[in-house]
Amino acid sequence: ILLMQMAVAMDLKCDSDSMKEEMITDEKTIIDLQNKLLEKKNEEISTVQKTVETEPRSYSSVLQQSYTSALAQKKIVSAVKKVNQDEIPSRNVIVFGFPEEDTENVGSKGLKLLEHLEEKPVVTDCRTIGQTKSSSISVPPIRLRVKSSGIVYQILRKARGLKDVDGYQSIFISPDRNQEERISRKKSC
Repeated sequence: ILLMQMAVAMDLKCDSDSMKEEMITDEKTIIDLQNKLLEKKNEEISTVQKTVETEPRSYSSVLQQSYTSALAQKKIVSAVKKVNQDEIPSRNVIVFGFPEEDTENVGSKGLKLLEHLEEKPVVTDCRTIGQTKSSSISVPPIRLRVKSSGIVYQILRKARGLKDVDGYQSIFISPDRNQEERISRKKSC
Protein backbone atom coordinates (compact mmCIF):
# COMPACT_ATOMS: atom_id res chain seq x y z
CA ILE A 1 0.00 0.00 0.00
CA LEU A 2 2.87 2.28 0.86
CA LEU A 3 4.41 1.66 -2.56
CA MET A 4 1.12 2.48 -4.23
CA GLN A 5 0.82 5.70 -2.29
CA MET A 6 4.38 6.61 -3.24
CA ALA A 7 3.60 5.87 -6.91
CA VAL A 8 0.50 8.02 -6.75
CA ALA A 9 2.50 10.78 -5.06
CA MET A 10 5.14 10.58 -7.80
CA ASP A 11 2.44 10.76 -10.49
CA LEU A 12 0.89 13.75 -8.78
CA LYS A 13 4.30 15.44 -8.56
CA CYS A 14 4.89 14.80 -12.29
CA ASP A 15 1.45 16.13 -13.10
CA SER A 16 2.11 19.14 -10.89
CA ASP A 17 5.45 19.80 -12.59
CA SER A 18 3.90 19.54 -16.06
CA MET A 19 1.09 21.87 -15.00
CA LYS A 20 3.64 24.37 -13.69
CA GLU A 21 5.51 24.20 -16.98
CA GLU A 22 2.27 24.73 -18.93
CA MET A 23 1.38 27.62 -16.68
CA ILE A 24 4.79 29.22 -17.22
CA THR A 25 4.42 28.77 -20.97
CA ASP A 26 0.95 30.29 -20.90
CA GLU A 27 2.22 33.25 -18.86
CA LYS A 28 5.02 33.80 -21.38
CA THR A 29 2.45 33.76 -24.20
CA ILE A 30 0.30 36.27 -22.34
CA ILE A 31 3.29 38.55 -21.76
CA ASP A 32 4.22 38.35 -25.46
CA LEU A 33 0.67 39.23 -26.49
CA GLN A 34 0.57 42.14 -24.05
CA ASN A 35 3.87 43.43 -25.46
CA LYS A 36 2.47 43.22 -29.01
CA LEU A 37 -0.64 45.07 -27.89
CA LEU A 38 1.45 47.82 -26.31
CA GLU A 39 3.49 48.13 -29.50
CA LYS A 40 0.28 48.52 -31.55
CA LYS A 41 -1.07 51.17 -29.20
CA ASN A 42 2.22 53.06 -29.35
CA GLU A 43 2.09 52.96 -33.15
CA GLU A 44 -1.45 54.33 -33.13
CA ILE A 45 -0.54 57.07 -30.69
CA SER A 46 2.43 58.12 -32.81
CA THR A 47 0.21 58.18 -35.92
CA VAL A 48 -2.34 60.38 -34.17
CA GLN A 49 0.42 62.68 -32.92
CA LYS A 50 1.82 63.06 -36.45
CA THR A 51 -1.63 63.86 -37.77
CA VAL A 52 -2.24 66.43 -35.05
CA GLU A 53 1.15 68.04 -35.74
CA THR A 54 0.64 68.21 -39.52
CA GLU A 55 -3.03 69.25 -39.46
CA PRO A 56 -3.74 71.35 -36.38
CA ARG A 57 -7.48 71.98 -36.41
CA SER A 58 -10.06 72.33 -33.73
CA TYR A 59 -12.68 69.67 -33.21
CA SER A 60 -15.46 72.09 -34.13
CA SER A 61 -13.81 72.94 -37.46
CA VAL A 62 -13.57 69.24 -38.33
CA LEU A 63 -17.24 68.73 -37.48
CA GLN A 64 -18.27 71.85 -39.36
CA GLN A 65 -16.45 70.73 -42.48
CA SER A 66 -17.89 67.21 -42.42
CA TYR A 67 -21.49 68.20 -41.63
CA THR A 68 -21.79 71.27 -43.86
CA SER A 69 -22.38 69.24 -46.98
CA ALA A 70 -24.60 66.72 -45.19
CA LEU A 71 -26.90 69.40 -43.76
CA ALA A 72 -27.12 71.71 -46.75
CA GLN A 73 -30.44 73.53 -46.78
CA LYS A 74 -31.40 72.23 -50.21
CA LYS A 75 -30.93 68.66 -49.05
CA ILE A 76 -33.09 69.25 -45.99
CA VAL A 77 -35.84 70.89 -48.04
CA SER A 78 -35.85 68.08 -50.60
CA ALA A 79 -35.96 65.45 -47.84
CA VAL A 80 -38.94 67.15 -46.19
CA LYS A 81 -40.75 67.41 -49.54
CA LYS A 82 -40.13 63.73 -50.25
CA VAL A 83 -41.49 62.70 -46.85
CA ASN A 84 -44.57 64.88 -47.36
CA GLN A 85 -45.17 63.50 -50.85
CA ASP A 86 -44.92 59.95 -49.55
CA GLU A 87 -47.12 60.62 -46.52
CA ILE A 88 -49.92 62.75 -47.99
CA PRO A 89 -51.31 60.16 -50.46
CA SER A 90 -51.74 57.73 -47.59
CA ARG A 91 -54.21 60.22 -46.07
CA ASN A 92 -56.31 60.53 -49.25
CA VAL A 93 -59.15 58.52 -50.70
CA ILE A 94 -60.41 58.92 -54.24
CA VAL A 95 -64.15 58.64 -54.87
CA PHE A 96 -65.33 57.72 -58.38
CA GLY A 97 -68.80 57.64 -59.90
CA PHE A 98 -70.76 60.48 -58.26
CA PRO A 99 -73.69 61.51 -60.43
CA GLU A 100 -73.43 65.08 -61.71
CA GLU A 101 -75.57 67.49 -59.72
CA ASP A 102 -74.94 71.21 -60.13
CA THR A 103 -76.77 72.18 -56.94
CA GLU A 104 -74.44 70.32 -54.62
CA ASN A 105 -70.82 71.21 -53.95
CA VAL A 106 -68.03 68.66 -53.76
CA GLY A 107 -67.46 69.03 -50.01
CA SER A 108 -71.03 68.23 -49.08
CA LYS A 109 -71.01 65.21 -51.43
CA GLY A 110 -67.95 63.87 -49.67
CA LEU A 111 -69.40 64.44 -46.21
CA LYS A 112 -72.71 62.74 -47.13
CA LEU A 113 -70.78 59.76 -48.44
CA LEU A 114 -68.83 59.47 -45.18
CA GLU A 115 -72.09 59.70 -43.19
CA HIS A 116 -73.43 56.69 -45.11
CA LEU A 117 -70.23 54.84 -44.16
CA GLU A 118 -70.83 55.81 -40.52
CA GLU A 119 -67.51 57.64 -40.44
CA LYS A 120 -67.13 61.21 -39.23
CA PRO A 121 -63.47 62.08 -39.73
CA VAL A 122 -62.17 65.60 -40.01
CA VAL A 123 -61.86 66.22 -43.75
CA THR A 124 -58.97 68.62 -44.31
CA ASP A 125 -59.41 68.92 -48.10
CA CYS A 126 -62.08 67.91 -50.60
CA ARG A 127 -61.80 68.66 -54.33
CA THR A 128 -62.33 67.22 -57.74
CA ILE A 129 -59.33 65.96 -59.66
CA GLY A 130 -59.11 65.90 -63.43
CA GLN A 131 -61.74 67.25 -65.79
CA THR A 132 -65.28 66.25 -66.70
CA LYS A 133 -65.70 64.61 -70.10
CA SER A 134 -68.52 66.25 -72.03
CA SER A 135 -70.08 62.91 -73.00
CA SER A 136 -69.89 61.60 -69.44
CA ILE A 137 -72.74 61.82 -66.97
CA SER A 138 -70.49 61.70 -63.91
CA VAL A 139 -68.26 64.27 -62.28
CA PRO A 140 -64.51 63.82 -62.13
CA PRO A 141 -63.16 61.82 -59.22
CA ILE A 142 -63.19 63.51 -55.83
CA ARG A 143 -60.19 63.45 -53.53
CA LEU A 144 -60.93 63.52 -49.79
CA ARG A 145 -58.01 64.18 -47.44
CA VAL A 146 -58.42 63.16 -43.80
CA LYS A 147 -56.21 63.50 -40.73
CA SER A 148 -54.55 60.07 -40.72
CA SER A 149 -53.94 56.99 -42.82
CA GLY A 150 -55.76 54.91 -40.19
CA ILE A 151 -59.00 56.71 -41.00
CA VAL A 152 -58.39 56.06 -44.70
CA TYR A 153 -58.08 52.36 -43.92
CA GLN A 154 -61.40 52.42 -42.04
CA ILE A 155 -63.16 54.22 -44.91
CA LEU A 156 -61.82 51.73 -47.45
CA ARG A 157 -62.86 48.82 -45.26
CA LYS A 158 -66.45 50.11 -45.01
CA ALA A 159 -66.71 51.15 -48.69
CA ARG A 160 -68.19 47.79 -49.72
CA GLY A 161 -71.33 48.69 -47.81
CA LEU A 162 -72.14 51.45 -50.30
CA LYS A 163 -73.54 48.96 -52.80
CA ASP A 164 -76.50 48.47 -50.43
CA VAL A 165 -77.23 52.22 -50.05
CA ASP A 166 -79.69 53.81 -52.53
CA GLY A 167 -77.98 56.32 -54.80
CA TYR A 168 -74.48 55.08 -53.97
CA GLN A 169 -74.40 51.73 -55.85
CA SER A 170 -72.19 53.15 -58.62
CA ILE A 171 -69.73 54.83 -56.21
CA PHE A 172 -66.25 53.36 -55.99
CA ILE A 173 -63.65 54.37 -53.37
CA SER A 174 -59.96 53.68 -53.73
CA PRO A 175 -56.78 54.76 -51.97
CA ASP A 176 -54.80 57.59 -53.49
CA ARG A 177 -51.76 56.19 -55.25
CA ASN A 178 -48.70 57.96 -56.61
CA GLN A 179 -47.82 57.60 -60.27
CA GLU A 180 -45.40 54.70 -59.73
CA GLU A 181 -48.03 52.73 -57.80
CA ARG A 182 -50.65 53.36 -60.50
CA ILE A 183 -48.30 52.14 -63.24
CA SER A 184 -47.33 49.00 -61.33
CA ARG A 185 -50.99 48.30 -60.55
CA LYS A 186 -51.95 48.61 -64.24
CA LYS A 187 -49.14 46.22 -65.19
CA SER A 188 -50.27 43.63 -62.67
CA CYS A 189 -53.92 43.70 -63.84
